[in-house]
Amino acid sequence: MYDTLPQILEYQPPLSLLKSFGSSWPATQLIHKLRQNISQFYNYYKTNRRDKTNSPLFLALGGAGIGKSRLLTELPRIAQSAVTNLYVKHQLDNCIIFNVSFESGTIYDGNCEKIALQAIGIQMLWQLLRQHESVLDFNQFRQNPAHHLSVSDVLSRISYKGHCLSTIASMVIGHPAFIIACCSATIVEPIVDVLAKSQQLRVLLPFHVLDPPQRDGKNIFNIEHPLIRILVEDMGGNGRALEALEIHIPADIDNCYIGKLMHNIISDIAQLYSDVLDNSSHLWGNFESNFGTYSNTQK
Repeated sequence: MYDTLPQILEYQPPLSLLKSFGSSWPATQLIHKLRQNISQFYNYYKTNRRDKTNSPLFLALGGAGIGKSRLLTELPRIAQSAVTNLYVKHQLDNCIIFNVSFESGTIYDGNCEKIALQAIGIQMLWQLLRQHESVLDFNQFRQNPAHHLSVSDVLSRISYKGHCLSTIASMVIGHPAFIIACCSATIVEPIVDVLAKSQQLRVLLPFHVLDPPQRDGKNIFNIEHPLIRILVEDMGGNGRALEALEIHIPADIDNCYIGKLMHNIISDIAQLYSDVLDNSSHLWGNFESNFGTYSNTQK
């Protein structure tokens, strides 16, 4: 562990936000929306005309399991393929990427991180140093005062080889670097009830359902079978539900009791998203009831 940080930090790419086996499934492209907003924003950046109304803050907001991590993981590649301006494309091909997540072991701690910029900066530093740290626990890492850097402090040290929303928006507008920021959160309320009113340009990225997934160019499910095709369609393109279906679907689908299969899928989803489902128990009750009705009519 560093007692004092080196002045020059070597850039390290982030770990994928999508760690499940479905991460190898292809994601839907968001070419048009990204091309329009990134190209316009870059023109404002180059002419020093950035402000709240023209500096986009991309948002990926939605319910549990709809593909937020998949979208965020694919976003840099999609953005690179979206733009047509050769100079902008060159900048994106040589960009540095940080994934900052306030969940799964790296939750926000107000005792260590007094302001949003510091909380984000610590996680950026963790990405750069995690391969060299003898202490691999993030909570121990952020206890070290030497690691309490702001976003600008971290960016100023990088040697590149080869309230939170408003804080991030301020960086997008005012930082000397060309920053493309995307914020994501799991919500169970209408978006208009979650976001405070602001003149900030916010670009809501749409989620598209997955087509029947493939792996290595081959269909994961035999959708030529009528029952399997119905099951895949009933997963609604939800990545987590499709993963659960792949785990539990038997080799001999013709002798499968669909009620048990659906129960296993529901149990997996409930275990993954118990915290969200507890906050929307009335919706979950209807969902489970409908699945129960479905399963009792199939065998």
